[in-house]
Amino acid sequence: MTRVFRAARAARPRVLRLGVVRGGRIVEERLVPRGTAVTIGRDESSTVVVTAAQAPRRHVLFAPGPKGYALSVTTGMDGRVVVGGELLVLSAPAGTEGASRIELSPDARGRVRLGETSLLFQFVEPPPVTPRAALPLGVLRGGNGIDFRTTLIAAFSFLAHFFVIGSAYSDLLDEVVDDDLRSLSVLDALPNLPAPAVEVPDETPAPAATAAAAPAVASRSSSHAPATSGNPAHAPSHSSDSQAALASALTTVMETVGALRAAGPATAGVLARGDVPTTSLDVAARSNTGVGFELSPLSGADRVRPGTSGTLASLGDVHGQATPGEGKGHAPESGPRGTVDATRIDNVGGRILDAARVVASLRGGFRACYNRALAQNPDVQGRISLSLRVGVGGRVEGVSATPSGNVPDALVQCVRARAQSAEFAPPEGGAAIVNVPVGFVRQ
Repeated sequence: MTRVFRAARAARPRVLRLGVVRGGRIVEERLVPRGTAVTIGRDESSTVVVTAAQAPRRHVLFAPGPKGYALSVTTGMDGRVVVGGELLVLSAPAGTEGASRIELSPDARGRVRLGETSLLFQFVEPPPVTPRAALPLGVLRGGNGIDFRTTLIAAFSFLAHFFVIGSAYSDLLDEVVDDDLRSLSVLDALPNLPAPAVEVPDETPAPAATAAAAPAVASRSSSHAPATSGNPAHAPSHSSDSQAALASALTTVMETVGALRAAGPATAGVLARGDVPTTSLDVAARSNTGVGFELSPLSGADRVRPGTSGTLASLGDVHGQATPGEGKGHAPESGPRGTVDATRIDNVGGRILDAARVVASLRGGFRACYNRALAQNPDVQGRISLSLRVGVGGRVEGVSATPSGNVPDALVQCVRARAQSAEFAPPEGGAAIVNVPVGFVRQ
């Protein structure tokens, strides 16, 4: 089958393909129609125009024949041609007349040079013929190619659709409206509208009642006696309720203060992780003085001491009754106080969701450590770089602290112990490291 295809391909007529080369570049390429001669020379009517001095005026280089093309070489031309697998060198002696003729086979190819112009040639299969544009068959045949049945169905379908859509948007089928009749119906309905609502003004108290109430208010404001003194029938009910609630709340506060006094130094352990300083509570609990409250409406009450139960009757004004060492609140704090900055957090490794919350809860303990150090040395100030190694369960497995500035070892150990007691949520992605720079600033 391959040999048959090759034979059929070889039997197809081929056309001549030319390429003009000047200065080492192909400047022109063309396909010569079958049976057309190719000329070369100085004449402008030549197929290939050459301006060389030794070029002829017009010479037929490729002449068509019954069996194909024949190559004709004249004076001043040279080159090489392959014909039937054999290489032929072309040359025409100078001064000779006529030209040498070589019959070319369909597989021949070669090169012919004349001066600075060279011609490359070979025989190739012709390109497929592009069909000419033609009108549709229905137009060429006239009306015989039109399908009247399909055309009528499409036309009636379009008309039906346009009629339905046009009827929906047209006002031809709408009801005729009589504007005068509508106006009369609106005017007839106006008398039947409901009457507007009438606002009734609120009743104001009589002038006599206001005048009678004024002396009672003036007498109550000028009197400093308790609300329970005098005739109980004239006291308002809400006054006794508020005094009972206040007495209950104050009793609870006194019992709490008494419990803290009995605990002694244990209050420091209870509030160790909070932001409330415990020094003043311990001093107040160890002292023999009482805690007084100034309640001017409840005159005549005694001082209530921590740890004892009291009522509203036992609370009174202590102005002018305090002895040296007795105060109305806790003893004033002495010495400088400090602030702690631990807001910047660097989470390395596994992600800890509650790292910011846990570090924020440790700031109170760090501040307590700093205040304790300030009580011993008022010049303590600096920074501690903490690095907490958090295990997969969220517990702190190790803490490294690097101090900088005027930071004593006692403060470093206290801060490390506080950080060691922290508990985080289990890190996402394995163990993690939480880096926290803790800054200590004296106020």
